[in-house]
Amino acid sequence: MAETLLRQLLDEDVWDKHAGRIEKLKSWEHYALLLSALEGLMPSALYQSPIHGQDHIERTLLFAALLALGEGVTDRTMVRQLLGCACYHDVGRVRDNYETGHGARSARQLGELTGFEGELLRQMQGAVAAHSWPDRQMERIVGEYAPVNPERAMELARLLKDADGLDRPRIGDLNVRFMRHDTARELVECGFAEYVYELYSERLHLPPPPLRGLRRRQKAE
Repeated sequence: MAETLLRQLLDEDVWDKHAGRIEKLKSWEHYALLLSALEGLMPSALYQSPIHGQDHIERTLLFAALLALGEGVTDRTMVRQLLGCACYHDVGRVRDNYETGHGARSARQLGELTGFEGELLRQMQGAVAAHSWPDRQMERIVGEYAPVNPERAMELARLLKDADGLDRPRIGDLNVRFMRHDTARELVECGFAEYVYELYSERLHLPPPPLRGLRRRQKAE
């Protein structure tokens, strides 16, 4: 079982003007799925990095849950799929810099790490493989995994890319113009995405983000 800072923060009175958003999340019918994803996270499987490591994954999980809530995703299985993608979308990384191939390498490990199989796994693999490419390539890459329900796979991909992109304060490169959902834009404009990173920075005494060589287009994380 992973020890996560996010689990601690969710139980603390540290959210200031964002407290209402966290309380709404806690009353969400699928909140237990977020807690389960955090508790079941396998740190040994994650890419070990201050940029794309466990802290990034925890924040991406939080953003994924908030996006599912805000965008009205009521399907329990789809929420589980999205959280599974958020957990392991970067396990195929071999370096921190912009590198499109890590999505496909991560996708190959999803079945073993999440327990999903068949059509549901293909949807997740397409989403994870596509997250490391620009949006214009998304439909093609998702299609390579031949999901029976490509629309569902595409929505998973869009939600994952927004969840991932909302954690870009860690590299000083968050831009609301590249968000794909109204909820994601709101999380940027109200300052929530920045605030979450500030909480982590204070607790973990994180150094300033190493921007050199890491600034890149928002369309491909």
